[in-house]
Amino acid sequence: MEKCLNTINGLSKDQMVSFYDNGYIGPFDGVLSRTEVDNISNKILAHSRNKKDKHPIYGRYSVRDWYLVYPELIKFVSHPQVLSQLKSIMSENLILWRSNVFYKPPGTGPIGWHQDFGTFSGEDVGNNKISLLPTHLKGINEKILRQYLPTTLKLPSSELAPDQSNFWNMTLWVALSDVDENMGTLRFLKGSHKKRYPVRMGSLTESDFWQDPFANINNKEQLINVCNSSNLVLDVDTSEILKEIELNEYSYEELKELILYKLKKKQGSITVTDEVEEDKVIEFPMKKESYIIFSERTMHGSLANTSNKERLAINFRITPSSTLVYPSRLKGDFIDGFNLNITNHKSILLSGRNLNPNNNVSVLEEMFV
Repeated sequence: MEKCLNTINGLSKDQMVSFYDNGYIGPFDGVLSRTEVDNISNKILAHSRNKKDKHPIYGRYSVRDWYLVYPELIKFVSHPQVLSQLKSIMSENLILWRSNVFYKPPGTGPIGWHQDFGTFSGEDVGNNKISLLPTHLKGINEKILRQYLPTTLKLPSSELAPDQSNFWNMTLWVALSDVDENMGTLRFLKGSHKKRYPVRMGSLTESDFWQDPFANINNKEQLINVCNSSNLVLDVDTSEILKEIELNEYSYEELKELILYKLKKKQGSITVTDEVEEDKVIEFPMKKESYIIFSERTMHGSLANTSNKERLAINFRITPSSTLVYPSRLKGDFIDGFNLNITNHKSILLSGRNLNPNNNVSVLEEMFV
């Protein structure tokens, strides 16, 4: 694990060079006590295991934004060491706008190679709705941002990344369990943030994020319930799949085949990785509590969990406070690209000032009242 050389001034010169060369920096030792991490891990694990669980913010099962439920999660990203590192890369004025839990029970498959080019439009599940509008970049508007979306990107091969000299999103990834070589390690392609790899839209069942939807479902009744409540496939609305179906006419196995057939007709993003250079691939087994920081456009993914242990991690996404979060809200549209109702979503001001009055932002002090 790396040690931060100067927790006040952030990343050292050598660390900054490494970040710009590779697209990531770390892993670093954790900044919270084992007791604090254990307490929050136990809470998140309980929610992750139970697909009947309803997220208090979103009203359905979701891995998103648990920092709005458990403010102690914000301590991972607001710690002076972490915050100074993030400010080294972006700016003084930063907000936390999203977090995702990554739960990999034994037998969970890999997450394919992918890049997130700053818009978070829901292309993973076939949508095209921008989540971030970086107003601090000169001349940026929604029309210009379309060049980053895979539905309009038709490249025969990878090319130099569009000009993003100012990063508008950074990811902090924290291990909430020990992650050894058999538990689905995080991996990166060094230097891949300098390229834009082609993305094509294909069947959802072949997409970068596809996982077996029937894992841990044991009977027909359970399958019907999770399908109707849109808890079958993460971020995918499956509530209409079984409508007008005579369920009594189908066995459990036949119903699974029918659902899979319908899911194959939905779209998801597939990153074209023909040009991946294996000698640039690096994997990161990590200790519980440790963390890594990377650019959202660095090619990344994770391996399958072939162990008999549960793997748990969380990421936090941070952007300059001038960035407009969920621009569709200003048009009265509160369903994001991942099919969640964001009416009650809030960003958290981590540092400096809020430079965009159109954002729904809370300050740290309000979260810990």
